[in-house]
Amino acid sequence: FPCNDHPSDKADFTFRITVPGGLRGVATGLLEGTESLSDGRTAYTYRSREPMATELAQITVGDYVIKDRQGPHGLPLRDVVPVARAEALEPALALTPNLVEWLEARLGAYPFETYGLLPCNSDASNAFDFTGLESQTLTIYKPNYLLQAEPKIGSHMMHELVHSYFGNSVSPATWADLWINEGHADFYGLLYRYERGWPDSLGLTTMEARMKNTYAQGDQWRRDSGPVAAPNAANLFDGQRYLGGVLVLYALRNLVGESAFNALERTFLDRYRNSSASTADYIAVASEVSGQDLSGFLRDWLYGTKTPRMPGHPDWTVTPVNPALAAPHSRKSSRSHDNSATL
Repeated sequence: FPCNDHPSDKADFTFRITVPGGLRGVATGLLEGTESLSDGRTAYTYRSREPMATELAQITVGDYVIKDRQGPHGLPLRDVVPVARAEALEPALALTPNLVEWLEARLGAYPFETYGLLPCNSDASNAFDFTGLESQTLTIYKPNYLLQAEPKIGSHMMHELVHSYFGNSVSPATWADLWINEGHADFYGLLYRYERGWPDSLGLTTMEARMKNTYAQGDQWRRDSGPVAAPNAANLFDGQRYLGGVLVLYALRNLVGESAFNALERTFLDRYRNSSASTADYIAVASEVSGQDLSGFLRDWLYGTKTPRMPGHPDWTVTPVNPALAAPHSRKSSRSHDNSATL
């Protein structure tokens, strides 16, 4: 639809979706009204209570049922589920309240009026270029992904929930600030995984082990994809913005300590809620809350062409760059979350 399709330009949205009888229309936000029309069609009106970037808007029409449940502090949770798949998907949908509770303990109150999942009613191989996508208040998923056991899906479900805070509530000021979205989503998604002892895709079971592995590839990734906060256009959404962003946050937490890190995360989210923020904004908040000038430290990590020393791990080493090595973390398509380390 006609719009300024940039994450920093938010607006209030109202959707009116008119559908044939027997189908359901849903959108981001809360349902404000349902109208039965004389020709047998039904009109559904949804409104977002908080401003939203255009990339986070979505409308879905199909044979869906709404499943309501309650989250922490009475937060209304609503899932939009294909009727024929509702029973099979219930074990995954029932995980959401505990996911929200875990994340609120770290980042503060969930920032929107509702949350839920929308497993789309298609498994066609060409239907999606992603596993999950964080449309505001209603995360879209490939349905078959959510049929797996909790250790296979819980970490990525956390990744998408984190985007309610980093990406949706606080959106990137420019596309180069994308690491703030994806780095944080993977950071907390991996923390959630390792707390539960679930092995990741490499068979690792601790954040330290995964970060040591990532650290070794740091210079290669910087050469192939650009520094974490200075991507080249071809690799904007590749693994450097995801796992490379996690490495920056891990280094920052090691330097300032867990208490200061948790405080600066909440301050950043509170200050820029319902707005957008840049890498410079994040650096400024980190310096302010920690009580130390972190501009040099974070600029080296975010913009440097060489991987800095890891605080607390002086023995960690970086593998020399191999100019002939193709970047295995580069994506095949233009927009995907399938570079997430939580998959």
